[in-house]
Amino acid sequence: MGHGEFDHFPEIGGATFVEIIVSDNGHGIAPEIKDRIFEPYFTTKDVGNGTGMGLAVVMGIVQDHGGAISINSQLKHGTIVRVVLPIADLDPVASDLPEVQFYPSGNGENILIIDDEELLVELGKDLLERLNYCVEGYMDASEAIERFRANPQSFDLIISDMTMPKISGSRIVEEARRIRPDIPVIICSGYSKNMDVTRADALGCQYIQKPIDMKILSETVRKVLDKRSI
Repeated sequence: MGHGEFDHFPEIGGATFVEIIVSDNGHGIAPEIKDRIFEPYFTTKDVGNGTGMGLAVVMGIVQDHGGAISINSQLKHGTIVRVVLPIADLDPVASDLPEVQFYPSGNGENILIIDDEELLVELGKDLLERLNYCVEGYMDASEAIERFRANPQSFDLIISDMTMPKISGSRIVEEARRIRPDIPVIICSGYSKNMDVTRADALGCQYIQKPIDMKILSETVRKVLDKRSI
């Protein structure tokens, strides 16, 4: 814990903060790609082994909470990740407390989340369960489809990534609608907003841009479910 100017994080300024440090002794990050590691969809993994959304999501979460993140890495010597987060003012009578963000809640509806990034599945599942939804999350699209096929009436909504290895989001929509034509689907992607909005519209789905804003996710889920009940 510290206070005042912090050399690596000038944006924190004079805030009182908590610092989290995670390190490893792995291969390290090559200098030529270090500046790109927080870009959505940038990855050095082979096709089908990840889409590169993890660090982009982490940075978004940290920045949304007024914090900052840095990475120091050397080839063959490992990597050090440093995160600083300002300490919240817990005084209930303080006048400068940020206004609590309102997220529309659920009524126990069952949601199926499909994304090949484990972090995104867990984040979406955690938020929606806190908002009174029942959520099942899958990284394997084939397994998710089989789960849906086994009991399609048990789900009220599917939330799926558009670009995944083996089975695309559009294929998931086609398979799900073949099983149950009235199932609503929300498609998530980040490659090209305009193109993916068009594709989602053509599939009869709502669209959410990645990295996902949790407020937008909660509002879109509620909108889709309310529309279904009209």
